[in-house]
Amino acid sequence: LATGSNHLDLSHAAPLDPASITVEAWVKSAEFPGGGDARRWLVNKNSNEGVQGHYALMLDRDRPGAYLNIGGGKENVFALWSDGPRLQTNRWHHLAFTYDGTRLRLFVDGQPAGETRIERPRVAGSSPVTLGRRQDGYSYFRGSLDEVRLYDRALDPAEVSAHATDPGSPEGPGVVARWDFNTLSDAEQEAECEIDEEAHGQ
Repeated sequence: LATGSNHLDLSHAAPLDPASITVEAWVKSAEFPGGGDARRWLVNKNSNEGVQGHYALMLDRDRPGAYLNIGGGKENVFALWSDGPRLQTNRWHHLAFTYDGTRLRLFVDGQPAGETRIERPRVAGSSPVTLGRRQDGYSYFRGSLDEVRLYDRALDPAEVSAHATDPGSPEGPGVVARWDFNTLSDAEQEAECEIDEEAHGQ
């Protein structure tokens, strides 16, 4: 998915708001923002960081990060930013975050890049999932996204490392949505997003 002024929305569905979660994606930035607010939302759901249930895989300029909001309002935003290497433009990087109900963990190119303990259950929201901009339309990411996956479990570090090392490695169980943009038109991309409703009793 080439972004900039493009984005992709997927309507709300219960499987997209799991209690335990992993979001992973391959990301190639065309540029990093200059002054002002340099945050860019890559994959996110439920409006913005001040809203109950918001989760996001994101960048702050060249620094990967993740948001979870558990409780609503700014006081319940949990932000995690990479304590490792920064990203480079025009180069593919693998990014992921996981939450298991206890720890929010961030991974950059398959390596742990930070974690914080939250120890609170996620509460589901009701807004769409959006790729390429903040869900409420605040800002657009300039670059490309590929092999985006959403899981209803927290992948372990070995799984994240395997996916970053070999994009063709088995994704494992628990995938509730995925976007593979390699050979699809825009219309086909949206149709290809698979939500495993039956596996979750919907």
